[in-house]
Amino acid sequence: MGIELEGAWKGTHRDRPFEDVTIKHDGSVCFKQPEDGSYYIHYGELVSKPMPPEDLVEWAKEHAPTHANDSAGTHIHVSLKKKSMYACLLTPSFQKKLMAEYMKYNELFKYTDPETYNRFLHRLEGRNSYCQKGYKGLQQVEMTSRGGARYQQLNYCWGLHGTMEIRVLPCTTNKEFLAGIIRLTQEVIEEFVATEHIIKKIHFRRG
Repeated sequence: MGIELEGAWKGTHRDRPFEDVTIKHDGSVCFKQPEDGSYYIHYGELVSKPMPPEDLVEWAKEHAPTHANDSAGTHIHVSLKKKSMYACLLTPSFQKKLMAEYMKYNELFKYTDPETYNRFLHRLEGRNSYCQKGYKGLQQVEMTSRGGARYQQLNYCWGLHGTMEIRVLPCTTNKEFLAGIIRLTQEVIEEFVATEHIIKKIHFRRG
């Protein structure tokens, strides 16, 4: 798994917030500098390397944004060992299952972190042009270049990256939210693939 953290990070104009990774420009992410000039914020996108889920949890917690708004989001990329496993996820039923689990998870933060809750709810309901509610998996999976069809809650970018990209997640400064959503994503995928990835013998009628 890998993660793309969009947002802003507090620092100084001269020094970058991190030595191990560079904040990349993203045209959709926009933050204002503080009017009093008391500090400087670097904004854009941090991209992790592919790593096991538990390592990704720690990476996300260490690199979580210090500032969040509606212009930014969080994307998780998932790769699987076999094409047949990937095909299990390439269905509207998987998307429905994942979004339902995300909706339940979000309720845990309704009162403890209302900003993240509302930002996530907005995206789950499809009210964001960069993660629209709908299924375009069969169109996305054949794409070998970036295109408008990727702006869905799930982007099956097999032809471009060999991954499934989860685009519905919000930008957040909440480290525990990030850790939990990575673990939940792993659990839902593993459970769904374990259930669906069964080779069944097909019997055809004769005559």
